[in-house]
Amino acid sequence: MYYDIIPFIIIVMCLAIIILIVSRKLSALKILDTSTLVEEKESKTKKKIVADRYLRKLSSVKRGLIIVFKPLFALVTNITRNFYTRVLELEEKYKQQSAPKENQPPVNIENQIQELSQKADALTKAGNLNEAEENCIKILELDSRNLDTYQKLADLYNEQKDYTKTKATFEYIVKLIKSKKISKDLSGGNYNHLLAECYEKLCATSQLLHEDRECLAYIKKAISLEPNNPKYLDLLLKISIILKDKSVAIKALRALKKADPANQKLPDFENEIKKL
Repeated sequence: MYYDIIPFIIIVMCLAIIILIVSRKLSALKILDTSTLVEEKESKTKKKIVADRYLRKLSSVKRGLIIVFKPLFALVTNITRNFYTRVLELEEKYKQQSAPKENQPPVNIENQIQELSQKADALTKAGNLNEAEENCIKILELDSRNLDTYQKLADLYNEQKDYTKTKATFEYIVKLIKSKKISKDLSGGNYNHLLAECYEKLCATSQLLHEDRECLAYIKKAISLEPNNPKYLDLLLKISIILKDKSVAIKALRALKKADPANQKLPDFENEIKKL
């Protein structure tokens, strides 16, 4: 009999436990207000819809502003750029008009240079070479690119038989011409002609200093610039014979015959070459 009651008791206890658990869950559910949850969800949805609509309107306004102001902005940019370019052009034009020409001293300095140059020429003719040199140096203090004055100085040193200074001055003149930063016109064939003249004078000065190999090198440079110049070919012939360079002498003689066929020294050169 007791065995029949025990299962019944167990069932009752299980039911009691289940009722206890359910009652606790129901009390928790009572705390929650379902209507509040629904309202909160609806509020979030409405806010999202309003925000999306605002963003769409804002994007539409932005596109409209771009369409309206883009051409205006481009117009203002072009006007500003054109104005700035015009200002730069006027500034450059003013600089060109107001500044002295490139490599040229101002007019008032040119007058001083002319006076000093005339004094130097007069002193040279009178034999006052030291005073003439001083005037040339004064000119170079006013215009350090004055090629004519450097050439006058080289001639003065040559006349004083100071061949070392003569050579150094002509070497500097060559550098000055090559830099093209001199107060002299280098248009047309002037550039090559001035360089060739300097190389010829360097050759002659080197010969006076007994530097025959250097003399040969300089006269070759002169001929490379003016290949048909009889004066240069004549000098090349002389120095090649001195150095006993027969092949160079023969080539120089052929070139001289073409450049100056009436040269009366041609037979003498031929005889000298045969002796080599």
